[in-house]
Amino acid sequence: MSENDKVFDLCLVFTGICSLVTEKPLKDEPKQLYLVLADGWAEKRDTGFSGLDDYENLMRHAAMVQFPLRNVSATTSVPASGKGIWYLKRQRLDFGFDEQTPNGNPFNIEPTLVDHVADMTKLAPGHAAVGPDALGLQPPQGILANSSRIDKGTLKVDNTMVVGQWRFAPTLATKSILIPGLGYRIVLELKALKKFTLTASPFNGAVQPRPGNPGSGLAEKLEIVAMQDGEKIEVTVGNLCDENPLIWPMDSTIELRKKDLDFKWHYEILPRATKDALIRSLDGKELPYPIYAGNDLGSGRNCFPAFFTT
Repeated sequence: MSENDKVFDLCLVFTGICSLVTEKPLKDEPKQLYLVLADGWAEKRDTGFSGLDDYENLMRHAAMVQFPLRNVSATTSVPASGKGIWYLKRQRLDFGFDEQTPNGNPFNIEPTLVDHVADMTKLAPGHAAVGPDALGLQPPQGILANSSRIDKGTLKVDNTMVVGQWRFAPTLATKSILIPGLGYRIVLELKALKKFTLTASPFNGAVQPRPGNPGSGLAEKLEIVAMQDGEKIEVTVGNLCDENPLIWPMDSTIELRKKDLDFKWHYEILPRATKDALIRSLDGKELPYPIYAGNDLGSGRNCFPAFFTT
């Protein structure tokens, strides 16, 4: 069987400071999705939003795609466990799903997802709408990457990776919100693909340099194919912190965190007017972020994604 005849199931994972944007609230069953990654890099501290909170105490984050090397098109003799890292830098992402059966993966959201995610329409009501600039081809500097519309696949929480109970203080909502089993891996599943293509194009030709990765100003492309018919392939899009950017297993003796302060990076993607309104609404209080409310050791996992609306 040739490479082009093999099909696979794709598990596209979003983790860390990945802001997922839908055209309407999750409870109303949206039919499309956008991805926005806030820029949490070290040298970016004066964002114009820094007066709202204590950003110098947040972990530096880097946006990346992690993928199995053996499934990169035309790649040979790569160990099955080999992974590639592709850093993102002021780029527009386009997800291409080459399906065996056209329209075989209609977009839908698994009902249980709403119970295990940080839904900003509940955590910050009135302040959860992402402006069109954040989704456009030339977004503000506070945004490191965004995506075109995603309207295929089943969106769900990885139930094996939900963590404890987390509380959000009622600084913007009318009451404290408790989420039992907050998920840090949001998964988009697609069945029977012949190829998955991820293309990253610079925002109107402007690439923000990174150490060791200055950027060429040209579109970059990753093509994933099956090596074995019917295999399951996982590709991760993450915006991950310095503490564990390659998602190594955590040592059980390490003191695990009980506050996800870095969650505050999500607010960077909001329009300027919404940020100003946030300052007024907070009246000196902190932005809502997850605080561990369980009885065990807390979490040593990634930061949590969040859901916004347009």
